[in-house]
Amino acid sequence: MSPTPMSPIFGQRRSFYFNDNGQPAYQVYDLDGDDFCNPQPGDEFFHGEVHDTSVRILGGMLQHHYRYSPTITVHVRPKLILPDQSLDQPMPDVVLVDHLSEPLRHRTVLDIAAERNANQSAAESIIESQIEPQEEVKVRAIFEVTSPLLAEYDLGVKASHYAQGRVPEYWIIDSGLRPDQDQLRFTILGFRLEGKHFEAIPPTSKNHWESPLCRLCLRVSDDEQSFQLGDLRTGKPFPMPAIDDDPAISAQAEAARRAQSIADQLKL
Repeated sequence: MSPTPMSPIFGQRRSFYFNDNGQPAYQVYDLDGDDFCNPQPGDEFFHGEVHDTSVRILGGMLQHHYRYSPTITVHVRPKLILPDQSLDQPMPDVVLVDHLSEPLRHRTVLDIAAERNANQSAAESIIESQIEPQEEVKVRAIFEVTSPLLAEYDLGVKASHYAQGRVPEYWIIDSGLRPDQDQLRFTILGFRLEGKHFEAIPPTSKNHWESPLCRLCLRVSDDEQSFQLGDLRTGKPFPMPAIDDDPAISAQAEAARRAQSIADQLKL
């Protein structure tokens, strides 16, 4: 009998606890595809440098685009809880959200129903004032960057999940990297919700896509080695972000998130 093929390992989870001597310790667990679709705080997935760099660039460009928006906020790798509680709770690379209260507050967990309730409570507290209550919190669009081991989940499982969650637009920056393909070749896939399903957004020309909803144009270079976002109204590309342009997508912020996760598990 031939051996059963082992399931691929996509990442690791460190579970912290106190040992018999009262000292903090941890145990490492391997993560699979189900974990990727419903990760826990502190989970680390093997995305690779191309993915991590691309997410930083993507998040920085989107933050630049919406830096003056009074209603749209950009969130990099939050755990997303959509109103339908039966759905998985993934960690998209970048999420655009409308009408959050306290829009500048960093969120490691983005619970849309809870955010709506917070807005409703705020509206009720000012009902007698002249201030207009905020509109309903909702996801405007989700952006994912593929990585070699997990591309099939972004292209399949997550697409179905976001459609069920009524996400208006879903954009995939596909690096082209796969376990059997090490040549970097970017392409962009866009989907718009039509009824209960996503319909592909066709390019307007070679390597050029447009999103009126997000006021964005998205391009891939002619050699397919890079991607660029720009303002749909002006056609001007956004500047390339530096590593430390925004603390929400910096290594420092990632370390802070991990430290908070560890503290939560240790109940410090």
